[in-house]
Amino acid sequence: MRSFILSIFLVLVSVSVLWAAPFLVCDEYPSSGVMPDWFNIKINGAAPIQSPAEALANGNRRLHYDVGSYAPGTYHLDVSAVKDYGAEGVAESAYVPFDYVKPAKTSPSQPAHIKLEP
Repeated sequence: MRSFILSIFLVLVSVSVLWAAPFLVCDEYPSSGVMPDWFNIKINGAAPIQSPAEALANGNRRLHYDVGSYAPGTYHLDVSAVKDYGAEGVAESAYVPFDYVKPAKTSPSQPAHIKLEP
């Protein structure tokens, strides 16, 4: 029984590590309108990365891109929404800029007033 509980705990920890926060998100695209199939994300001017649109329980879609694994630093992101019309091609929105600063990890201050207690 103990190993079963430990196994469940390890699975939950593994899943939480795979989905690290924070996430780059946008307002929802309602199902009554034109919804994107994916988003193009340019990071510091590099070639775009395709991020699939997240399908929400209410039928809407939105951007949901994990930036948790980025190294500390300053990032300039340009994001566009893309609709795929199959044989007719794709339609892409204009890019929207977003700046993101991931701070460096800092250590706690040194311990103060070290002493022995009886």
